[in-house]
Amino acid sequence: MEWRANVHRKGRALLMLFLFSDVGIHDSSTRIRVGSHIDTARQLAPAKEAGLTLRELTSDGFAGSAHRLEQLATGPAGKVYLCHPFLVHSAYKDYGK
Repeated sequence: MEWRANVHRKGRALLMLFLFSDVGIHDSSTRIRVGSHIDTARQLAPAKEAGLTLRELTSDGFAGSAHRLEQLATGPAGKVYLCHPFLVHSAYKDYGK
């Protein structure tokens, strides 16, 4: 929770979500806030090079992106979601089958 992120860092990798099995809407998929990377960048910008820690970024529960549409990362086995590293994402409740 103490690593720092800023909008200036070079060499940042993509966030990759791999589906190793078929994932439907009731299979504990990952929730993605579509467009939330823009809100995260806006939150980081005032901190300049020093950036913010993960704890500082999450202190408000990512409220700055709460207005964003949530999508579930679903699909067939082998599908890969390539996402911006600032994208807000989290686990979704496991409904089981």
